[in-house]
Amino acid sequence: MNNKLLGLIAVAMCYVLIGSSYPIAQEAVSTIPTWTFTGITIFIGFLVQYPFTIFSEKTKWSAISLKEWTTVSVLTLLGNILYTVFLLYGMSETNATTASVVSSSVPALVLLLSFIFLKDKLKAKMVMSVILAIASVIMMSMPDNSTDSHSSAFGLIMLSLSALSNAIYVIVAKKFTSVLKPWTFSAAVCLTGAIFTVPMMFHELKTFNVFSLHINQVITMIYYGVFVWAVPIYLFLWGINYISATTAGMMFSFIPLASIITTILFFNGHVRHIDVISISLVVISVVVSEASFRKKKVQSVSKPA
Repeated sequence: MNNKLLGLIAVAMCYVLIGSSYPIAQEAVSTIPTWTFTGITIFIGFLVQYPFTIFSEKTKWSAISLKEWTTVSVLTLLGNILYTVFLLYGMSETNATTASVVSSSVPALVLLLSFIFLKDKLKAKMVMSVILAIASVIMMSMPDNSTDSHSSAFGLIMLSLSALSNAIYVIVAKKFTSVLKPWTFSAAVCLTGAIFTVPMMFHELKTFNVFSLHINQVITMIYYGVFVWAVPIYLFLWGINYISATTAGMMFSFIPLASIITTILFFNGHVRHIDVISISLVVISVVVSEASFRKKKVQSVSKPA
């Protein structure tokens, strides 16, 4: 199995894990303050990743330079802290339909930013795959008769900022992933993320007693730390090395897809015909994106020496 395909699978799994946590996160932030939830779970992510940096990658943390820490901090602030907090605030002020529709702008934003900052060419097949990805999310988000349509302006702004943060994160990650080894990079992201949340978390803890958490909330936070922070960040930072930023952005559509499937399987959701069509569009968008790669590879092999 070549690295391109492995990278594709890794980034897809990253987004699947994040998307499957949406229903869990929405329930958790209704009882736990946003910054407290973010700070504790991201630190749990660091604790999970740290042994891999020591025993697998033999990392000497004291040898990480100030420039490398700066790169990590920028990546953390954009793609983890701001994205997560904007998303959680936005989800608390809007409905799931609105959240998915606004999030569908991420592939297009990544495509545009890749063209501007990474000088990627706007290939027709890549543009088509992004359009299919966006269409799939919008179709998933079409409400049925029972959907609450209320969304505040504040919630819409938060979700828009979340989408922009995620798009910039993909671009920055693609440009700087070679700075550190994957486990070290992801652990450093979680560590700096936990540090960034401390001031706001302490402010929330003035009115929230963390020792009042019951066992189900603790289990939820451990799950979130492992399967939304530790594992997905590693998968993304490893996989982005082998695929384009545009492909990574297009695969963002796996988040609402995973969210819908999780809701159906574990939260008594129901499958609509339009959901089946949306899932098909996600698969087609990945195939279209991969097809452009395969064509390019065949052409490069056929060139005379």
